[in-house]
Amino acid sequence: MSGLANQLKQKLKLKMPPLVSPNKVLLITDLYYLIDLEKKYDDFLETNQQILDLYNVIDELLDIRDSIAIQVCRLKRKNRLNEYYQNMSSYFTKKEYKCGCEVIQRNYYKEHVYCPKHLHYYKTKCILDNELTKINQELASITNIENEIL
Repeated sequence: MSGLANQLKQKLKLKMPPLVSPNKVLLITDLYYLIDLEKKYDDFLETNQQILDLYNVIDELLDIRDSIAIQVCRLKRKNRLNEYYQNMSSYFTKKEYKCGCEVIQRNYYKEHVYCPKHLHYYKTKCILDNELTKINQELASITNIENEIL
């Protein structure tokens, strides 16, 4: 940054906002400080536009203000993403049992991961459920007349 802005500040006794290099603005992570600083630059540029243009300093100050605005947008976007991921992680639960089985729940979907012992039990249960369904269908197909005692 040129010393012209500092000279202008001393000569004209202008109440300038703090001069910050556009590169150093990227290191500032305090969102509220940056918003306040951006407002100060906007007000200063609006009230002293002709003087700053006369001394060819306005471009430097506009660059600083623009870099501040960009950093504010980056920090806001980063905060929104953090909130989004925190909300998404609240819908994710994982329960692990001593035997090695896991129950993973995402929103309204449950996923079971079984240990070898319980996997065998689960497969046996599925086979027995299928056989029971077949038996129930056969029983339902028998009419009442066939069930009557003569």
